[in-house]
Amino acid sequence: MAAPLTLLLIVGTSIRLFLFRSSLADVIAERVEVVSPLTAWKRVIEGLALLDLGVSPYSGDVFHETPLIIYLFHFVVDYAEITFMLADVITAVALYWQSRIITHKC
Repeated sequence: MAAPLTLLLIVGTSIRLFLFRSSLADVIAERVEVVSPLTAWKRVIEGLALLDLGVSPYSGDVFHETPLIIYLFHFVVDYAEITFMLADVITAVALYWQSRIITHKC
């Protein structure tokens, strides 16, 4: 069963990379089905810019993440594509393992 999982991870990562690099990324980033005030990457970038300027990102209604996350994003912003793809792969493997455990217990 490991071969199909590896194939699915490669296909999923390739699709994610294609979406990051295509013009569809801008379209998807504006869709209300995908983006909320809590998950908008534009708001994270704006919050980081405010922090770099010495302005509190929490003074307005722009940034809604926790203070520790904004400092984490400071390191991740340059490697956002790789970080998000790695998070997708880790999530997919964890869900796969969990589903395998549940199906073997039943």
